[in-house]
Amino acid sequence: TITVNVAENLTVATRAATVTITSGTLSQQVTVTQAAAAPTLGVTPATIDAAAGTGTYAVTITSNTAWTAAVNTAATWCTLSPASATGNGTVTVNVAENLTVATRAATVTITSGTLSQQVTVTQAAAAPPTPPAAGTPPHAASTQTWTFGSQTWSDAIQILACDNNTFLFSNTEPHCRSYTLGQDTWYYYNWPYAMANAQELCPSPWRLPTFDEVSDLGMYTDYEELIAEWGLGGAAQYADVSYPANEAAYWTSTPYYDEETGESDSQSWHLYYTNGVRMGTINLPPAMALTVAGNNIGMQVRCVK
Repeated sequence: TITVNVAENLTVATRAATVTITSGTLSQQVTVTQAAAAPTLGVTPATIDAAAGTGTYAVTITSNTAWTAAVNTAATWCTLSPASATGNGTVTVNVAENLTVATRAATVTITSGTLSQQVTVTQAAAAPPTPPAAGTPPHAASTQTWTFGSQTWSDAIQILACDNNTFLFSNTEPHCRSYTLGQDTWYYYNWPYAMANAQELCPSPWRLPTFDEVSDLGMYTDYEELIAEWGLGGAAQYADVSYPANEAAYWTSTPYYDEETGESDSQSWHLYYTNGVRMGTINLPPAMALTVAGNNIGMQVRCVK
């Protein structure tokens, strides 16, 4: 009797051996076929609490077969390396800096055949901006001010409760929309909200600028220098699209009266790369602007005194 001893098959492939029995000129063979192991997949940790800054985090994979790693497509701030391998390995989770004041999450999925496990990556929010000094608008992005002639202008206004993913157009709820691209974040408000909350956004002696004050601004300064100082950010249009463009769009407190229709439309002003400070109107009569359907334009706010 010959005892055939086989070691454990840790792979997901069958394997074979040939045992040859020889006696003089006589020979016979026995084929030993060993079954494949069942696929295995282990992933640790199941959760990652990432800091707000740029960072890398390791996920350990224990497997006896090939696997792939992917992150949900909406989380563009989170990338993986490598995206696939065979056997035991490590996936490096790379997170970009979170420049918003809201936490954000990504889901990393490791898949091996019919097996799948997930890792939840939660990144902390950025620290709120340093509160402005006394006498400046409470929600200004910084304490920096700009003086042109008799005017003093504040930095852009930021409501820290802004939701980066939704634009709730309302003149009663303290919501706006933020949009981040690279190192820049812009905050947008609809005109009814800006008008209804003017004292909070721009407390006395600050105020929302009037049409005439914006016109004076164009006289006192070079718009290219102003763009370089204040940046761009465009506007937020409709409920699901934000775009920074080659302009910066801000609200004024001055309604535009349409003599043909007899309606007062909201008034805005714009800084363009090519043609300086320019005024514009948004064709939303107040009655319509107070409805969800009509509140589809968001712009930035700066205060003047």
